Amino acid sequence: MAVTHLQPSPALRRARVATSAIFAVHGAVAGTFASWPRGQLLPKPMPIRVKYGQPLELSNLKAADIIKIIDAEIRRLFEEIRHQ
Repeated sequence: MAVTHLQPSPALRRARVATSAIFAVHGAVAGTFASWPRGQLLPKPMPIRVKYGQPLELSNLKAADIIKIIDAEIRRLFEEIRHQ
């Protein structure tokens, strides 16, 4: 399973960060492409792995910093899923 590219969601890219409390729970999902590749009408039964990270407290950070932190955490979760 290769992670070819990860990009922040459009909503996260456009995030306007206020000084209020911000918490994010991030996660990674692996196996979905093997189960339902492009062009296939319906998915086939296959194992799919989901891993959630610990909540991140992101108050008082700039949007660019939040994106970097969440991106790094999601990449870390993908690596953990890969080695299971």
